[in-house]
Amino acid sequence: MRAAVYHEFGPPGVLQIEEQERPYVDGKDILIRIRAATVERDDTVWREIQGYNGVLKPKRKILGMYFAGEVVDTGPSAKRFRASEQVFGYTGRRLGAHAEYICISENEAITKVPPRVTYQDAAAVLNGSLTAIPYLRDTAKIKSGERVLVYGASGSVGIAAMQIGKALGAEMTGACSKANIELVESLGAGKVLDYVKDQLGDEANPYDVVFDTVGELPYKECRDVLKKRGWYLSTMKTPDVDSRMRTNSIFKKHRVMCVHTRGLSKKRILQNLETVTDWMAEGKLKAITDRSYSLSYIQEAHRYVETKRKRGAVIIEP
Repeated sequence: MRAAVYHEFGPPGVLQIEEQERPYVDGKDILIRIRAATVERDDTVWREIQGYNGVLKPKRKILGMYFAGEVVDTGPSAKRFRASEQVFGYTGRRLGAHAEYICISENEAITKVPPRVTYQDAAAVLNGSLTAIPYLRDTAKIKSGERVLVYGASGSVGIAAMQIGKALGAEMTGACSKANIELVESLGAGKVLDYVKDQLGDEANPYDVVFDTVGELPYKECRDVLKKRGWYLSTMKTPDVDSRMRTNSIFKKHRVMCVHTRGLSKKRILQNLETVTDWMAEGKLKAITDRSYSLSYIQEAHRYVETKRKRGAVIIEP
């Protein structure tokens, strides 16, 4: 099988297309022919920086965590899936989705693709939704009528957060660049801000939740527009966020949290994935894809993600 492989840490040029032995199934394994996978910011970080995936050399040489594809074989003890079924899921730290095939236990975070949803859309929706659900539904526990600001509303996490907040009944405000205002409006935002020139809000009409999906909105810049005991959520665990998380208490004006999907239990991730499936089937959650690349252009896909200008997902089609 063909796979995007890297043997050393560095820029996108370290990624090479190589022939690898196709995995074989055993026990509860399923073999999936991957039809679409995403390139995320985490992939670019793990490719470049030592420590996330090995120290001297990459421990796992094929990146990619979010995928959709077709089951082509199952192990003798596998019961959840059958050959030819369309599935999508999340590999976590085992990575491996930037290849033509992946062998994974049926007990991992995998489920069937909803009816009438393409492989590309199934893969595209995963990172954003599996990231946003633990923040908005499980941590902030947003309720109908609450006011939520999503900063970075045109990225994959922001796009999912806007739709999830709306599905939960919140009044959604999105902040993005001027070029992406129309996109964010199409997601059902009650209000869209140009984060270059518009004020985020005012003390007279504060938010219940501020969700920084790109790690570029410091707490000090939005604390005046947060309600008392409101939530400041960030996908980036900066030293400031970390210290404030350690001192969350009833005596603090605001609550601060950073959550990572990788830190959740396998059972919880699968439950969240089932929620994503239901929302997609109900039309409450749709995918937005910025660009699609064939596997041969994996280097270009990484370079584009590193510009931090993507709108929604970047797809690889092995």
